[in-house]
Amino acid sequence: MKIIMHSELVSVIITTFNGEKFIRESVESIISQTYTNLEIIIIDDGSNDGTADIIKSIPDKRIKYFWTENNGHVAALNYGLSLANGDYVSILDHDDIAMPQKIEKQMKAILFDSDISIVSHNIFVINEIGKTLYEIKLPKEDEEIKKELRFQNIISHSGVLYKKKIVLDAGGYREKYGKIADYDLWLRLRLNAKFLNLDEMLLKYRKHINGQSFSIKSIKEINTSIIKVLEENISYTEPSFDELNIFWQIRYGEKGISFWKLCKSIKVRNYRLKKAIKIIILNIVSRDIKDYYYFFNPVLRIKYLITSLKRKK
Repeated sequence: MKIIMHSELVSVIITTFNGEKFIRESVESIISQTYTNLEIIIIDDGSNDGTADIIKSIPDKRIKYFWTENNGHVAALNYGLSLANGDYVSILDHDDIAMPQKIEKQMKAILFDSDISIVSHNIFVINEIGKTLYEIKLPKEDEEIKKELRFQNIISHSGVLYKKKIVLDAGGYREKYGKIADYDLWLRLRLNAKFLNLDEMLLKYRKHINGQSFSIKSIKEINTSIIKVLEENISYTEPSFDELNIFWQIRYGEKGISFWKLCKSIKVRNYRLKKAIKIIILNIVSRDIKDYYYFFNPVLRIKYLITSLKRKK
C-alpha cells in the first residue's frame, strides 16, 4: 500500500488516569502508525500509580507528557486540544489499541474530500486480556450517521480523527455532559460538519466487565446525561411525530409528566397536537408485558424505542 505524503501534522491526544496496566500498549500502537507526522499529547489526569514512569520510559521524541490535578476526563480532553499544534486531532483512550494504518486511512479520507470534518471507523471490542469479544460496524455515510445521531452515539470517540478548528469553533467538549460529552459534541457539529465512518476495523476498544462503566451508579449517570443531551439538541431539527413520541417516553415516560411540558421544554413548533397525542395514547395502550418491562428500565427502554422507530421506517 502506498504511503501518502505526511505533510499534515496530526495531534494524537491520549488522556489517562491510573492507566499503568494498559498505557504502554496504547502509546506503542500510535508510535507504530504508518502515518508518522504525529505529536503524541498525553494528558495524565492526576494518576498516582506508575503511569508517569511508564510513559517517560518510552523512547519517542514525539511524546509530550503533561500531568495535571485530577479534573476529569473532559477537562483533560480540552486541555489536550489547547496544546495541539496540528490542524487534525485524533483521540485515543489509554486502554485502547489503534491498528497500524488507522491514522493513515483516516487522513486519506479527510484529505480526499475537503468537506469531511470527522472520520471514525468500525471497532473490535476486546476484554482485559485482549481477546476479541465481538465487532461493531457503524453507519458509513454522512446522511445515515446524522440520522442515527438523533437517537444514539454512533461515532467511536476513541480513535476518531477530526479537524481541530471545527471542534474549537463549537466550544470544544462541555464538561457538564461527562462521559457522553463526545455525543453532545457530535450533535452540535452535525449541522455544519460532514461525518464519515470508514468500513474497516481500525481500533481495539477495551471493555472492562467489572469496571466502573458497568456499575449501577454509572449507568444512571450516563442515562441522565443522555436525556439532557437529547433534550438540548432535539430542537436543532424539526422532529417527526414518532421521534417526538419516542423522546417524550425517554424523558418523561416513567414520571407521568405531560406531553405539553415536553413541547414547551424543547420549543417544538408547527406540530399537530391531535396527531401527536394520538400516537402517544396508542403507543401506551398497545403495550404487552414485555413492553412494560422495557418501558420501566431506562437503558433498555432507549434501545427498545430506537429499534421500534427503525421498524416503522
